[in-house]
Amino acid sequence: MEEDPMAPIFEEEEDIVADSAIREAKIKADVYRVIKNWTFTMPNLDSTSKGFNVTPKIAKLVQILQCFQHEGDAFRGVIFGGCHCRWPF
Repeated sequence: MEEDPMAPIFEEEEDIVADSAIREAKIKADVYRVIKNWTFTMPNLDSTSKGFNVTPKIAKLVQILQCFQHEGDAFRGVIFGGCHCRWPF
């Protein structure tokens, strides 16, 4: 008769597995609640608006990507960003 290699050896192991499953479910529920109730400001890409709240580089990136919107899922692109830092640090 073959024994299941994953079977708990002691009864206490069953409790540990059950406790960890409950703990994991609680953590997942807590993370879901935080994400669901997260309040954030939607980006305003209108540079003439008083509520403009993105950097000019992000606004330019969105404009460029909108030019290729007609490509849909077939769009493939590489984005090169300039680094204005001195190397090596």
